[in-house]
Amino acid sequence: MPNEHNNNDRTASANFMVGRDVLHYKIVNLIGGGGMGQVYLAQDTKLERLVALKTLQTHLSSEASFRQRFVVEARAAARLSHPNICSPRNLRQIQTSPKIR
Repeated sequence: MPNEHNNNDRTASANFMVGRDVLHYKIVNLIGGGGMGQVYLAQDTKLERLVALKTLQTHLSSEASFRQRFVVEARAAARLSHPNICSPRNLRQIQTSPKIR
């Protein structure tokens, strides 16, 4: 069952971010994840509000094609307007891992 082991590694890696600071965002909890990334609940310490912070899987962040897909996804989501879809407010690359907030 290599897939199950790989998913457990990704979950452990994703949970490692909980409690850490990314710029002025404090990671509160892992909300979910998929093939390309994880989504965290984070506290914006400057504006004192909760936000969703999406990150690219660490093992994919070194691949230019995955970073580009992440940017395309953020741009597509930014064009949507629906009450059940959150709109990206920022797109940044920190070290080699892009983040959508």
